[in-house]
Amino acid sequence: MSLLYALSEIRIPLLNTLLSVVSFLGSEVFLLLAMALCFWCYDKRLAYRLSFSFIIAGTLGHLLKVIFHMPSPVIRDSSFKPVDGIFRSKTTLSFPSMRSLGIGCISITALMKESRIWAKIIAVIFLILVPFSQLYLGLDTLLDIGFGLIIAIVVTILVNKYMDNTATDRTQYLKFMFILLIFPVVLLCVSLALFYNEVIAYDNMLEAVKSSGIFSALIISWYFESTYINFSERCDRWWLQLIKIVLGLAIVFGLNAGFKALFGLFGEYFWAGDFLRYFLITGFIFGAYPIFIKQFLSARHI
Repeated sequence: MSLLYALSEIRIPLLNTLLSVVSFLGSEVFLLLAMALCFWCYDKRLAYRLSFSFIIAGTLGHLLKVIFHMPSPVIRDSSFKPVDGIFRSKTTLSFPSMRSLGIGCISITALMKESRIWAKIIAVIFLILVPFSQLYLGLDTLLDIGFGLIIAIVVTILVNKYMDNTATDRTQYLKFMFILLIFPVVLLCVSLALFYNEVIAYDNMLEAVKSSGIFSALIISWYFESTYINFSERCDRWWLQLIKIVLGLAIVFGLNAGFKALFGLFGEYFWAGDFLRYFLITGFIFGAYPIFIKQFLSARHI
């Protein structure tokens, strides 16, 4: 906590705003959007590598969070104050830091698989700034951030090494899908068991449930897209890529609002609705939308 107190002494409004934005770059929402854009328009194999790393690392992170049940700095020390307006009552657990874990998966994947120097430089900058923003804002301790980064680095390296050996072997895809599905299923079962045994609060359980929905849909969508759809993310029309992004994001945000309203009819504590909402949105991004892109937004149709 001493480091957090020291950083709180140098806070200024401009840095508060800038680092709040930087912190968002490690969030699960940003990570999902970044994977979507990479998948639709840039390099879907790179997006898959990032997805698999985050599925395994994210599962481990959430499991550690609900098992160790370590409260965030502001709860550990009631006299400590985070940046005004940044702390939410739902953010009660901070070990390990999921935002440091998320940006770690992105950055290490980019450092391992991107050949462009500018991309590697940006990856290193994000790898430094996002964890620092968590410290500066008072959301995580150095221990939280350290474990988040360690999990991301180790898992991302292992996943990429494994995929280097199996990426072209389609006979292994079905087996790989079922192996990966173990992670979100375990995460869902453990988080629900801890909640119903009154070990963790509803909000902490809900974060794990949402992630299990995202992870499950990613895995299933990867298998069906790679096996049956196999769309091309590349295009020789820049404006066509722009249409893909704008249309895709518009549908994603529309689906999110629609499903949130629909499942909200079942009550505030209908956790299955949040699982389904994130499962269906992720399934659209990586499963349904590629079919539409292949049929109507590929360069051969222009």
